[in-house]
Amino acid sequence: MADHMTSGVRVWPAVEQDLPDIKRLADSAKQSLGFVHRESLRRAILRDEVIIAKVDETMIGFCHFYRRQDRTFTIYHIAVEPASQHSGVGRRLIGAVVTDAQEHQASVVRLKCPMNLEANGFYRCVGFAQAGVETREPRHLVLWELLVADAAPADTSSPQESSIGGRDAG
Repeated sequence: MADHMTSGVRVWPAVEQDLPDIKRLADSAKQSLGFVHRESLRRAILRDEVIIAKVDETMIGFCHFYRRQDRTFTIYHIAVEPASQHSGVGRRLIGAVVTDAQEHQASVVRLKCPMNLEANGFYRCVGFAQAGVETREPRHLVLWELLVADAAPADTSSPQESSIGGRDAG
């Protein structure tokens, strides 16, 4: 994965030293993400399956995903600090995952998002298509997918994403 930098925001793969900041951000987004286990994040970091966004030395976002053997990428968690939402950070994190999916010749990127979250509008804006709804308690989940072959090459260097329809992260 490449290191992308514009407008002071850098997006690149996480290293173990980033774990405390990633966990802090995950915990601050617990209402949307649910509980995120530190050990699962640590293992994902070791597999290069966590991408982070920083301004200077401050963590402002992360995306935790999984590369399945069937050429499917699954996004498990994505979060952006509230003060950095609607500024293109979430779009850049998704763009970095799509670039990684293209490099690994994946066919699709998938994720699930609780139906009541504004993040569903964000996923639609960045190119995901609704693939269904999973009905389970306590909340219904919208299933989203992005066909990698249909995805434009990820432009993770452009800061011009401030008018997206949903939040940068769910």
